[in-house]
Amino acid sequence: AFASQPNPDSTTDLLTARELEILTLLEQGLTNQQIASRLSVTVHTAKNHVHSLLTKLGVSSRAEAVTVFVAEKYA
Repeated sequence: AFASQPNPDSTTDLLTARELEILTLLEQGLTNQQIASRLSVTVHTAKNHVHSLLTKLGVSSRAEAVTVFVAEKYA
């Protein structure tokens, strides 16, 4: 039962619902253009969300962000 409880120290807990949605799309390998299209936002907005989540996660690339996300998802 303990393993099914959320991790209070999880880095992804700092992200907004939209940033988590974007992170899920990054995990699927989508580009900013594809993310923008999927979410009906501009490419600029998609880029801003990606930049924000990279900053919050303390990583410098989309691949690193996905690695952190997957590690926490399956921790």
